[in-house]
Amino acid sequence: MSEIVVGYDGSEASKVGLEKAAEAAKALGDRLVLVFGYAPGGYGGGEVPAQREAVRDIAAAATAAGAALAEAAGV
Repeated sequence: MSEIVVGYDGSEASKVGLEKAAEAAKALGDRLVLVFGYAPGGYGGGEVPAQREAVRDIAAAATAAGAALAEAAGV
């Protein structure tokens, strides 16, 4: 068993990518791993911590939705 890693941000393009990755994972008996990468700029002062937290919240919501889609696809 291997892993298929797919970037997912909730966009229409990432939904198609997730669908195709789920099909491949199911056919191959592989695990599916969703990722959402982010890295706010700056050195951590000012608004950077708030921005980081806001993007982290968006990432958590997007990957939770993606995980639900993957589970519905049987992966």
